[in-house]
Amino acid sequence: MDCAISYSFTNIRNMNKQEVEQVLIIVRSGQQEALSMKIYKDGTLCRKGCGRLPEIGISAISHTGSSAIFDQLMQVVPQQLLDNPIQYRDEQIITPLEYIIGFYGVSKNGETGERAEWSKTTGIQLLLDANTGFRQAVLSFADTFSMEAVEKTNSWYFDVIVNTVYKLKSNSLPPTIIAAPPAEKEIQTHFEHYVSQIRSSARK
Repeated sequence: MDCAISYSFTNIRNMNKQEVEQVLIIVRSGQQEALSMKIYKDGTLCRKGCGRLPEIGISAISHTGSSAIFDQLMQVVPQQLLDNPIQYRDEQIITPLEYIIGFYGVSKNGETGERAEWSKTTGIQLLLDANTGFRQAVLSFADTFSMEAVEKTNSWYFDVIVNTVYKLKSNSLPPTIIAAPPAEKEIQTHFEHYVSQIRSSARK
């Protein structure tokens, strides 16, 4: 299991908010993936990373049984965005910075979780240079929305990290599948990156 996935604008359709069943968030910088998340209306959460670098190679998937996080995120999504997918690419890219915010809905096979075959897709795909001059509102939305998703899943991801590093399972952590590097030394390195990033976020 790994939250690192690709995304393409296929089956593009106008969508009503009520049709959205899954939100996908990916933030990449250079060759590293700073954040990869999937948030489902059925309560499934999948996350890798904290939205910063270096990349954190610990990912997990849980079924929480609650749509609370999904519902809170969808409240800030304007219907206009679901009506009009946005794709933008800088003309010159030296160090790539990519934001993907994808919305999926209307299952073709009756599934609404990881096995779903979605018939509708829309969202944002921005491929920028790290020193981009692009300053449209959509960039601010993509960045803010990504960090909001991180904040709302931080306590869950903390429990994942603690379980991975110390083999201690919180009572609040639902049944979870975790993917991490096989070597203990690598896990410790990623844990140090995690601690550094959450400290940095706390200071802001």
